[in-house]
Amino acid sequence: MCKMLFIILTMIIAALLGVGQAIPSTTANLARDDKNPNLTHILCQPQMFREARKDFTQQNEDYLRPLDNDGPGAYLGANANGKSCERVACQYASGVYVCIDNDRAINVPYGTIADYAQAVLGDPSDKCNWRAENYEGGLFDVDVTWGQAFDANGWNVIVGMWHSNDKC
Repeated sequence: MCKMLFIILTMIIAALLGVGQAIPSTTANLARDDKNPNLTHILCQPQMFREARKDFTQQNEDYLRPLDNDGPGAYLGANANGKSCERVACQYASGVYVCIDNDRAINVPYGTIADYAQAVLGDPSDKCNWRAENYEGGLFDVDVTWGQAFDANGWNVIVGMWHSNDKC
């Protein structure tokens, strides 16, 4: 039990510090639009995460959009090192996370989080989205997605699943 907790904490610290990259990440430059004027770039296959099914990620996006009617959005508190992430939606091992990159607490509207998840889903290259054969040892091929959308105001959205055995 203690050993597993140590491993999980080590992975979290490595992710926050940006070390321990499991595979090389790639950057996709998407066309800017008026819907996401502060979206600076998309990073495909971010470290410490893994791919998620695209259909369940779309369900996460659909879940997030109406949540703005219930309050000010996702609250991200500032940590001493300025980096923290919260999972805001999860469907069948497909997660959407929102992360803060600075030392100021902020609220991010859920609709904006959904827009940034959609930006990853809409990546036209095969770096953030592809067809996985025999997905997770199954008999079927499925469309998967895995990326991180960055905002100019020091926060980002990750689409995928935490690299460990994280489950919804």
